[in-house]
Amino acid sequence: MTQMPSSNASPSSSTPYLLKYQDVDLNLNDFLAEASIMKNLQHKNLVRLLGVCTREPPYYIVTEYMPHGNLLNYLRQRSPGELTPPVLLYMAVQIASGMAYLEANNFIHRNPSR
Repeated sequence: MTQMPSSNASPSSSTPYLLKYQDVDLNLNDFLAEASIMKNLQHKNLVRLLGVCTREPPYYIVTEYMPHGNLLNYLRQRSPGELTPPVLLYMAVQIASGMAYLEANNFIHRNPSR
């Protein structure tokens, strides 16, 4: 298992980050099937899955570190006008690129903002 950074560490963009899996409707077999698909999805605009922890509930996924958190939180933390139209357009193009990759691989993202 990959060692997680301590709370006082300053993680780099390639440092993994542990996330608690919160979908209570998903059983272990479904979770593992989804993780198996996700491990093969490699795109510059997608957060990379590094591994899973399934010894006992709650189950966890390990992804690359996102220094600004998920997209929804990042957008909510910005003040009005902080993100200029060119920046928002650039972000939209990146999102569309990642979503097009998922669609081309017959994968549906349940919540693109997270």
